[in-house]
This record gives sequence, C-alpha cells and structure tokens, in this order.
Amino acid sequence: METCSLCIKARISPAHLRACKLLDVVSPNHLELASLGGPAGSMSTNYRRQASETFVYQFLDTGMGPNGEGTIVVRCGEHGCFIISRTYAARWFPAFHAYSPDRAVDVIGTDR
Repeated sequence: METCSLCIKARISPAHLRACKLLDVVSPNHLELASLGGPAGSMSTNYRRQASETFVYQFLDTGMGPNGEGTIVVRCGEHGCFIISRTYAARWFPAFHAYSPDRAVDVIGTDR
C-alpha cells in the first residue's frame, strides 16, 4: 500500500486499518505513520525518530498483514527508513545519497 500524505486526515478510519490487515507490506512515511498509529494531534512536520519507532510498534500491534505477519517500511526521507514485522527484528537503514548529501534518493532500496 502506498499512502498519499496529501490525503491523510487527522486520523485514519477503522476501515483503513482493517484493509492494512490484508496487505503484506505497508510503507507510510513518518507523517502518515503518525496518523495511523499515533494519538490525535501527533502529526507534526518535525521528524522525531523516537516518535516514529513508537508509532510503528503501535501500528504493528493492530495486526498488520495476513496472520499478523505483514511488514512495515517507514520512509523517513533523509533520515532513512525503519523496517519491522513480527518475523523481522526492527532495523533502521540509512538514506542513500547520490551526488549530493542534501538529496536523499530511494530510501527503501527499490532502485537497484
């Protein structure tokens, strides 16, 4: 599932969370993740690694994926990405910077 940050409301509906239980991989950015798993009003344009980790565990606890074995890839721009599932230990990966350290490219490694 690729979410659209422009479409995210202050809170995601229960129907959206039920749909996530059918998916193998969900890849929100850190703002979208906050709307999925964070408390009301938690969406902020300021990146906070600890908040992303807290929200991803809350989201994982909702039973993401078939049999609760789905994978969550949180895209955090120049901060890299955070990958977790119930069968894969949580791990941060650095952003890949090409040509200029000011520009993050392909933080989830799909451009290989």
